Amino acid sequence: MNAEQQSVFEKKNVDPKDIKRFNKQSKEWWDLNGVQHMLHAMNYMRVPWVRDGLKETNYISKDATNLEGCLILDAGCGGGIYAEGLAKLGAKVIGLDCARELRRQDKKWHFGPFTMVSYALQAVKQS
Repeated sequence: MNAEQQSVFEKKNVDPKDIKRFNKQSKEWWDLNGVQHMLHAMNYMRVPWVRDGLKETNYISKDATNLEGCLILDAGCGGGIYAEGLAKLGAKVIGLDCARELRRQDKKWHFGPFTMVSYALQAVKQS
């Protein structure tokens, strides 16, 4: 998809009000007590839940304690709270989002060895 096609796609599928709202929240996205505190709290449940679901479907070994070898797409990743949580368990994660300011925040919040997240500023293409 070239830049012109991407722009047309985004105009049809991305709500500019959402992007504006998320961009405004970008500086406090990683504040554990800030506007996204519930997303931070949810990671304690949803990251192990994904790992356990992958065990149940035999995608990973039943005795696996991490997500090594898994490639996960986080479409609409926002500031990367969930993506980074998955990466902490060893998954390689691709995070997509349209909020430019959130992409800038991602670069500031990679956690040490957990830089197995690749972020892209783009919408998910619908066919």
